[in-house]
Amino acid sequence: MKQKSFVAHRRGNPELVTPARATPCKTKLLSDLDDHWDLRYLQPALRFFRVVDSDRRPARPGDAIRAALAEALVYYYPIAGRLRELPKGHKLAVECTGEGVVFVEAEAEATLEDFGDPPMPTFCNAEGFLCDVGDARVIIGRPLFYMQYPNTLRYISLRACPLGVAIITSALQYLSPPSIQTYTYRIMKQKSFMSRRRGNPQLVTPARATPHESKLLSDLDDHWDLRYLQPGLEFFHAVDGDRRPARPWDSIKTALAEALVYYYPIAGRLREMPKGHKLAVECTAEGVVFVEAEAEATLEDFGEPPMPTFHGAEGFLCDVGDARVIVGRPLFYMQITHLKCGGFVLGTHICHCIADAFGTFQFLKAIFDIARGEAKPTMLPVWKRELFVGTSLPPHIKEEQEKFFDELESATCDDIMVTMPTENMVSEYFILSQRDMVALRRHVPLNLTKTVTSFELLTAVTWRSRTVALGYKPCHIVHLMINVNARGRWKKLPSGYYGNGLMCSVIQTTVNDLCTNPLGHTIELVRKAKDEMMIEENMQLRVDLLPLWREKPYIKVQRIFETCDIKWIGQDTLDIGWQRGLEVEYRRLVCQI
Repeated sequence: MKQKSFVAHRRGNPELVTPARATPCKTKLLSDLDDHWDLRYLQPALRFFRVVDSDRRPARPGDAIRAALAEALVYYYPIAGRLRELPKGHKLAVECTGEGVVFVEAEAEATLEDFGDPPMPTFCNAEGFLCDVGDARVIIGRPLFYMQYPNTLRYISLRACPLGVAIITSALQYLSPPSIQTYTYRIMKQKSFMSRRRGNPQLVTPARATPHESKLLSDLDDHWDLRYLQPGLEFFHAVDGDRRPARPWDSIKTALAEALVYYYPIAGRLREMPKGHKLAVECTAEGVVFVEAEAEATLEDFGEPPMPTFHGAEGFLCDVGDARVIVGRPLFYMQITHLKCGGFVLGTHICHCIADAFGTFQFLKAIFDIARGEAKPTMLPVWKRELFVGTSLPPHIKEEQEKFFDELESATCDDIMVTMPTENMVSEYFILSQRDMVALRRHVPLNLTKTVTSFELLTAVTWRSRTVALGYKPCHIVHLMINVNARGRWKKLPSGYYGNGLMCSVIQTTVNDLCTNPLGHTIELVRKAKDEMMIEENMQLRVDLLPLWREKPYIKVQRIFETCDIKWIGQDTLDIGWQRGLEVEYRRLVCQI
């Protein structure tokens, strides 16, 4: 059978569709048949529709189906809720919360004839017509229904949805009935790295009762650019000794449950507030995802030091599906992968709205402290998100900022880093040895040799080199953005704060000024950006500007180079006693934002 590949999909962002009108808010128990363990997964299906020549076809069929879906959910309102596990017997119940289902609109360069007669599920890339739901076996606390409606460019209407059909007939009157041959089938995504074996995902809840409350995020947490699940990998080698438990991975899972007693908001779920699309954390203690896996590999197989370029790196992370969907789902995912050498790989995803890299390592350290035998985390967490909530701005500053926004919006975009699709870019990792750093320091003026830091030197060299490589014109304005950790710099910020605390400082100059002056000049510019954030008033001003920036999520600053110093992130503190982390850090693994 001839197979075709349909890879030219253009897929929109997932949307949550809620019932069109108010629905009952109550708990509904499942039957014993519904609650069978073999049925605990998201069931995919494809159905194909052909166009009927009729004046009844709406101008935007996708909108008509979306509206019909919202209306259908008024009657099928439990589908818009979320599954919860009852305290006893692991029975499931539906909380009819009206949180909604997922709807995606997409396009494909295809016709119905391309799929065969009748259409068969054997065509290549069939999963492209389904929403990316991640691990289909995780069903608690997440949407119960996903629909993808692809409009082909040749006006062939297709529909793909798991878990059945609940759309009122009126929305589809302009379509013929579905094909006689309709197939429901499971699409199995098999990922492997050296015969890796992965267990079923488990929800780990706090070890003891925790407060049930709502917690607002800060303006910095709630920035649109942070609404995704941030991945990370850490590598650990075995330490000789008799302190190693019989089942070490159980001790980590137990420590995770204990750590969630202190970091209980992480065990909750994000909800969108009625006004302003602001996010809040509902501290529901629903838990986080834990997966145990095995790999036929040793630490040496990943290189020295381990790099994220090794084949199958994503196999050491939980399958989270679309990392941009963060509302109503777990906020933290952990996968422990055993290695043949006795070491393990720790793969995590954490919602960036909840914690930055420094806060994430603080949480991981709390888990490791408890796994090592401590009664509680050595550093107790502090929420205090109100410290990063902006207040009113002086009129002249607000006016200047609005003028800056107007200039950005009216500017013609000619920056290749903005116009080029990310899928056409190549990611490379550069490891600089001590010898390389010595060679770079030879180009630093004598008056800066003893005081310049490695971060300042690398930032200056990279900014200049990148600017030259991108071929910007001498008259172009280029920007440097340095993300500075407010911890230890802002007196108002207490120890133990684990939310987003990186504040940015931006400086600008011309390409000619940057590239024709000596390296020492660039280092001074880098220092200027850093020093600006050492002033308390400047830090507070950045906080007060956050609400304005949040209102302009689509604005992009051209010719900007962003950097951050994560040398003191706390990676070296991850020590269980019987396992010790390698001095390598892995961040931003192919995460679409």
